[in-house]
Amino acid sequence: MGPAGYGNFQVSDDTGADASNPGVHDKVWAAGIQAGVTIPKQMIVVNFHWFHEFSAASRFQGTALGLSFVKKF
Repeated sequence: MGPAGYGNFQVSDDTGADASNPGVHDKVWAAGIQAGVTIPKQMIVVNFHWFHEFSAASRFQGTALGLSFVKKF
């Protein structure tokens, strides 16, 4: 378990017929936590993350939750 985060930045202009502001690039930052459990004998991995996005520009801002479960057969 520990802190986690990301930054997401658009690096190229929008293209196509629906591009109303092609030079505007979106961006967002996020911070949160991530926790995981690995059980080697059963070959199971479970991970969870929660991120709160902030400082968004030209895009939506929100909260991201994720849960993954892996089992080797």
